Amino acid sequence: MVRDTSVLTTIRPISEPSELYFQWSTYRLEVLQGRLRVMLRQLEEAHRANRRTDVKKIKQFLQQQEEWLMDTNREMVETVDL
Repeated sequence: MVRDTSVLTTIRPISEPSELYFQWSTYRLEVLQGRLRVMLRQLEEAHRANRRTDVKKIKQFLQQQEEWLMDTNREMVETVDL
């Protein structure tokens, strides 16, 4: 759940694009998957404990994941195959 500010700027010029973007997207999707599992577990535990659903917390989490996905997408630059 820690903020990750990784970028591809420094390695994009020296990397094979297909391999770079495979590794990048796999890593980023695995992190997202883990974050979703944590949030799901928290929601289920709160529900079982008869606590109110914290909509503000959920919306904040979803906003963070939207930003994560936008950053992930932004780092992937389409290349032209010659």
